[in-house]
Amino acid sequence: MSSYQAAYKTTYNVVNDIIKILSKDRAPVCDMPPGIKSDLHPDSQEEFIQFSLLTHGFGTPAHLAGLTTFTTGLQEAHRALSAPSEFCKAIQRPVPTAVKSALLDHFVTSNQGHG
Repeated sequence: MSSYQAAYKTTYNVVNDIIKILSKDRAPVCDMPPGIKSDLHPDSQEEFIQFSLLTHGFGTPAHLAGLTTFTTGLQEAHRALSAPSEFCKAIQRPVPTAVKSALLDHFVTSNQGHG
């Protein structure tokens, strides 16, 4: 596994873990009734409630929206970097010249020992 792929996997897993924790927050937001049982430790849930009160209920949902958008962008960037030609074909755009030459350089370098 390349260092890029390891970094992608680690980043994706860390952000997903944060999303899972934030999704367990049961602080009162908008029309959600207070007192719903939380899976979080009571001290942690109390901190989320304080955060919710300080942000008028927008804190955790806003963070969740931002992190979900980030993971979507991360997945698309990974898809584009893993297979640039297929990605460009899927979005109906030509492969940029710089990407073509980088792909050619990578192909030549990786095949030098196989000749």
